[in-house]
Amino acid sequence: MSKLPIILTGAVLSFNLYAQPYMGIKLGLNETTNSCNLDSTCNSRSFSGSLLLGYDFNHYVSTVYSFDYLGKYKVPLGYQQIDNSGFGDLWSMSFMPKLRLPVTNDLAFYYQLGAAFMVMEHGSELTPTTSLGIEYKLDDRISITSDYQYYAELNDNAIKKMDVNYLSLGLIYRFGASGTSLNSSNKNQT
Repeated sequence: MSKLPIILTGAVLSFNLYAQPYMGIKLGLNETTNSCNLDSTCNSRSFSGSLLLGYDFNHYVSTVYSFDYLGKYKVPLGYQQIDNSGFGDLWSMSFMPKLRLPVTNDLAFYYQLGAAFMVMEHGSELTPTTSLGIEYKLDDRISITSDYQYYAELNDNAIKKMDVNYLSLGLIYRFGASGTSLNSSNKNQT
C-alpha cells in the first residue's frame, strides 16, 4: 500500500489549519539610481507607500500582491513634461511568493522574489523584484514589518537601467486569525 495519499492528505490539512488572507500598508523611502544619461547623475529620493493583499498558505509560504507608489524620479532633460518639473511619478504592481523563516513564535524573517509591472512617466515594463524583511507579531491579527525591496534595471523611452531601492515599515492585518503564531511550534506552557 502506498503512503503517498497519507502524505498528501497531511500536507493539504496542514495548509488549511493556518491558511488565512491578510491586507496591509507600507510607508517608506525610495531611492532611484542611474536614471539619467552617462554624462549626468539623476539619483533621487522620495517618500513611498504600498497597499498589500496576501494569503498565508502556512507558517512558511505566502503570496503577496502589492500596489506601490514609489514616489518621484528625475527625468532626463528633453523628456520632461510640459510643467518642466524634472520629475516623473513611479508606480508598481507586483506579485511575489513569500518564504518565511520563523525565529520565535512572534518573530520571523522573510524573503520575496517575483515580478513587478512598473508604470513610469514615459512607458511601462515588467521587471524582477526581490525583498528581504522582518515581521513581528503584535497579537493574533496584527503584525509590523520592516523590509528592503529592490527593482532591477527599469527602462522606458527616457531612462535606461534605473534601479529602485525601497525601504519601508508596514502594518499587516490577518483575517480570521485566532491563536496562530508565526512559528508552527506551540508555546511551552508551565
